[in-house]
Amino acid sequence: MKKIVQFYQDNFKKLIILQIALCLLFTAFITVTSKREYGVNFGQENLSAGHISEEGYAVFGEEDGEYGLLLDIVTGVIKKGWYKVKVEYDTGYDDNGFIVQALKEGALNRDIGMENRTIRLRASRNSQEIHAWLEKDSELRIAVHYCGGGYLQINRIMLRQIPDYTPVALMIAVLLLLNVELYETGRLSKEEVKRRRYVRLGIAGIVLLSSLPLMNQYNIHGHDYEHHLYSIEGIAEGLLSGQFPVRIMPNWWNEFGDGAPMFYADAMMYIPALLLVLGYSMQTAYKFYIVFINLLTAWIAYKCFVKISKDSKMALLGAFLYTLNLYRLIDIYIRCAVGEYTALTFLPLILLGIYLIEKEGWIYLALGVTGCIQSHMLVCVMSAFLFLLFCLLNIRWVFKRRIFLNFCKAGIFSLLWNLWFIVPFLNMYGSNAYKIHVYKALRSTQEMGVPVSSLFYMCFHTIHDKIYVMGLPLLAGLALAAVVFVVFGRRIPAGEEYRKQGRLLGTSIVLASAALLLSMEFIPYNRISLVHRAVERLVSMLEFPFRFMGLAALLSVAAIISACTLWKSGCEAEERGKLKNAGYMAAAALAVFVAAGTLMSYHNLLTSGVMLEQHKEYYVMEYRMSANKWLPLEADDSETDQSLLTSSEDIAVLDYDKKYTNISMLCANDSAEEGYIDVPLFYYPCYKAEDEETGEALSLTSGENARIRIMLPPGYQGKVTLRVSERKLWRMTELISVLSAAGALWLIAGKGKRKAERQ
Repeated sequence: MKKIVQFYQDNFKKLIILQIALCLLFTAFITVTSKREYGVNFGQENLSAGHISEEGYAVFGEEDGEYGLLLDIVTGVIKKGWYKVKVEYDTGYDDNGFIVQALKEGALNRDIGMENRTIRLRASRNSQEIHAWLEKDSELRIAVHYCGGGYLQINRIMLRQIPDYTPVALMIAVLLLLNVELYETGRLSKEEVKRRRYVRLGIAGIVLLSSLPLMNQYNIHGHDYEHHLYSIEGIAEGLLSGQFPVRIMPNWWNEFGDGAPMFYADAMMYIPALLLVLGYSMQTAYKFYIVFINLLTAWIAYKCFVKISKDSKMALLGAFLYTLNLYRLIDIYIRCAVGEYTALTFLPLILLGIYLIEKEGWIYLALGVTGCIQSHMLVCVMSAFLFLLFCLLNIRWVFKRRIFLNFCKAGIFSLLWNLWFIVPFLNMYGSNAYKIHVYKALRSTQEMGVPVSSLFYMCFHTIHDKIYVMGLPLLAGLALAAVVFVVFGRRIPAGEEYRKQGRLLGTSIVLASAALLLSMEFIPYNRISLVHRAVERLVSMLEFPFRFMGLAALLSVAAIISACTLWKSGCEAEERGKLKNAGYMAAAALAVFVAAGTLMSYHNLLTSGVMLEQHKEYYVMEYRMSANKWLPLEADDSETDQSLLTSSEDIAVLDYDKKYTNISMLCANDSAEEGYIDVPLFYYPCYKAEDEETGEALSLTSGENARIRIMLPPGYQGKVTLRVSERKLWRMTELISVLSAAGALWLIAGKGKRKAERQ
């Protein structure tokens, strides 16, 4: 082993380059060898109604008087692998569809379209793709369902193999772990290597326990499940349309598009969206994201608490308690509040940033604020409210020169890093032209507070329960921390580190209590909102007071960890042994109760008739969006016909093509007056229309039902292209954000290099 470690150290750079080259070659090999494509032939013998046209299309119409599986095809033997079945068609009706089955038992990951419904062939599109993961060589049955209304024409059916990059991902993960192990073994002591292995195993156990409900073939259909699946699809389609960053989600509102990304930052959602672009199923992308967030939450929480407590075991306890707190699990598996539980991942960085603000804490604070802004702005707003309370409690300390300057530095970098989102958001929100400006929640704010009795729940029961609490174990831990503070508050040893621990303990107890109080249903939010219109706007923006529970959970864990740290150091030498053992027993009991509550919650959830879904397919959910608050005020989301609307008969449109948010068409305006074409996209000020040949810009405005209206000059003839094209100011802010992030990395790298040189 020593020789291997020595060889690794001597050839470190060469081995890393070799590994990167191997991964790239393996990726290229999978890409090149996954190129099988099959054209599925069909003829009159495959039809039970309808006819084959001269062009070879299968055509069905109302005059046939038939409906059902009218086109039924069996392919030749298809070799195992990942495929997409693509059906190209024309129809004027939304209820037609198709199914896919494997003739060999257990060959296909699942019969597609059979159990619940066929895969819909929407009238707004002319093709539909679905995954078919063949685990064995098998023939496939592809059958088209005609609903009996309007007409349906099947032009072509194709099977296209797609690359499976999972082996590459596994190879990278194994190499990463191997490199870490060899690097640490060669540079660190045996005790430190063992400690790090212990920590990694602990974090892996936390991730495993927090991800148990995902270990099946289904997704749990929680409150906001469909909305966020549509958001992931929207970002994926935005990327495929050429947008970066994505400003318009093309798939919403029958493909009229939605500007939600300009009002609601979702940078982390690019991770599952990229998996969709790479060919993975929706279910895989969604589950991977939850596991990834569980891992990131446990790792960040551990890193933060180890810097606070200087104790790995204490930090693992903190990561365990925070990752598995009841409110966070409710967010994941009941509420499916993707943005909120993503923001909770970054909250420990804010805590650490404030704790270390006298030194390098501004970096952690800026990273934590950025993570919250890019995940869920309301969590950031609620954190800011508690931060103001913190400043009032520690006002003299906050206004010390060095501390105040570091807070300012954190604020400036947070602003610069997020400028690419903040400026478009302010541009859009300041226009007062969108439904969000008149949006009102379906329920009053006070109604969504937490009943006092719910605070004492140890687990949740069903998906319909309104139990939005952090759990009884954390509440008990907070109470014990308060007892420790009272008992040892005056016996804190001398030294700045102990004073910081005491400040953290006292402040965490007060702020956790404040967060719990603000989440309660007895707080008269409805009356408070009557004070002034501005106050009403702030309260309505809060919407769900129970969201303060996420902050209460973090602050309770911080109080528990700081109490344990002070417990160890604040006892008299002769009584330390007994009290230390009592502290360990209390911490172990807390962890056991949290684990028991977690397992009981999972059991209750999965045995309570919860809706389980298999959304493996991209863009096939039969769901109409209900969150229309990011649409223009004049938009009627129930009127989303894909037809073009023109101002006069003198305007001709030829060779029209629409893909995502990109439209190209040959247009002619033969009249002596300016004309227009209303295209099936909602109007947002981030589109650009121009003549393809000359590059001359055509003016855009809002047309009928808030559609994009392209104005055509008198006598215009040419090819018009329409696409998302950001304002120059927005592009400038993106450049500033990138440069400021690079500058921060340079500063951090420089500090690290100087520190290494001093050592």
